[in-house]
Amino acid sequence: MPISALSEDSIRRLGSTIAISTPVTLVKELLDNALDSGATSVDILVSPNTVDKIEVRDNGSGIHPDDFDSLGRAGHTSKLRSFEELSSLGGSSLGFRGVALASTITIAAQVSITTRIATESVATALCLSSEGGIARRIHKSAPPGTTVCVTGLFSQFPVRSQAIIKEAKKTLLRVKELLQAYALARPRVRLHFRVFNSPSLSWSFSPLPDTNVEQAVMQVFGAELVSQCMFKCFPGWMRRPRNSREAVSPDSAAAEA
Repeated sequence: MPISALSEDSIRRLGSTIAISTPVTLVKELLDNALDSGATSVDILVSPNTVDKIEVRDNGSGIHPDDFDSLGRAGHTSKLRSFEELSSLGGSSLGFRGVALASTITIAAQVSITTRIATESVATALCLSSEGGIARRIHKSAPPGTTVCVTGLFSQFPVRSQAIIKEAKKTLLRVKELLQAYALARPRVRLHFRVFNSPSLSWSFSPLPDTNVEQAVMQVFGAELVSQCMFKCFPGWMRRPRNSREAVSPDSAAAEA
């Protein structure tokens, strides 16, 4: 589905004024976009102070050139066309508000995107405008997928920036914990977390093609912890009925995310 503008009413009802408040929320939003693009491998690179640079690379479907001008514009999304469609999304999409990039360009020094769809021979490197849309673009060599690079996060808010820098060690730990949670939710997606110039803080999750939740827990937390746990399957998410007369049919048991 191409990226397009939501109506003003849909934007209001979706609460699309939500903003990026921390480096962790930025990583989460970019990771959600990567997974929604069908990525099976995502690399997250963060500077030691967590504000100089945050980069998320994926091997997903990439962004179609027709959608470039919609990037960074508030209320522009490829996930739905109106508020009413939200009920049919279910768990098929992690993002839907069309706000992450729009929020980021208002608080960062620069947001750049390198993207390529499978049918293109070269990638396009884009620098987003502060109002949304593209400030400039060039062609470059890159594999299919998308890389979003954010530099100078909160650079326009020096007090906020300094407060985040003081919490950098805790923030890096929270990012790692976030990725561990995603590893359990998406046990077949490769995740790699790297802190620039700090290899000891790196973390990786490299699953096999048929990895399930139990095996993911083993890799993330270790065999010793798993040996003291009980693995139990629960019914999957149940589809919420649209009205009281509509029957609710549970999905199959959720042994895997």
